[in-house]
Amino acid sequence: YFASIEVALFSLDRFQRERLAARSRWHARMIAQWRDYQHNFLLTITIGINMVSIASSILAGAMIHSLIAVRLPPMLPWAEAISICIMTLLVIILAEMVPKNVAARYPFTVAFVGLPPLLIFNYLFLVMAKLINPVAGAVLLLFRINIWRRGTQRKTDRAEIEATID
Repeated sequence: YFASIEVALFSLDRFQRERLAARSRWHARMIAQWRDYQHNFLLTITIGINMVSIASSILAGAMIHSLIAVRLPPMLPWAEAISICIMTLLVIILAEMVPKNVAARYPFTVAFVGLPPLLIFNYLFLVMAKLINPVAGAVLLLFRINIWRRGTQRKTDRAEIEATID
């Protein structure tokens, strides 16, 4: 879901966004919120993708490990590696490639259906997002990347580009 809604929302052109907003006042409000608060929605999508991937990997990994322990005991030392390989393929195919390809093919439909739950998840993950943002900003400061002073950063970037050109 999260991977598909991300692709769908970024694949919509201006005409499709206007058409979606014309469907209902509620969709119009959601499109406006998406446009004005893209950073929050992207953080919600990132949190959702990671929560689903991690939870499914843990649960399925435990099931695969148990299955190997019961059916193939000699393979038990390799159970974790087998589980990681299987889950990596499943997550890439079922949680990333398939949803993103569907969303790229049908962005309007995926956005129309997926936007209301995204708004709900956005509110549910708000506290987590408020905690994650400052931590991520602090980590970036270790690399001298300041996300809080955008004007200063742009001037620095411009100065670096001009110095490179000279």
